[in-house]
Amino acid sequence: MRIIRSEHSVHVGDTEVSVIGQTGPIAARWKVDVDGREVVNEKLVQGRRVLDAPLPDGSVASVEVCCAPSGQATMSIRHDGRLLGHFSGTVA
Repeated sequence: MRIIRSEHSVHVGDTEVSVIGQTGPIAARWKVDVDGREVVNEKLVQGRRVLDAPLPDGSVASVEVCCAPSGQATMSIRHDGRLLGHFSGTVA
């Protein structure tokens, strides 16, 4: 199996928030890291899921992941209702 990975990051103040999608044996695995520390780790085959990542200041970054059966994916990162980044990638 070939590993396909998609990783994107934004900053919320001084805090780096990264969303990482990677192929898996059955389903893609989606992680959210905050300053390099994993805070969310979930599987998603297809569809839409919101992953909430707690930040050091007590607020939350929301990462919306949408996966198509083909492996195409979009990721949006929001904080306090504001869109900080919208990315596309492939994770099958």
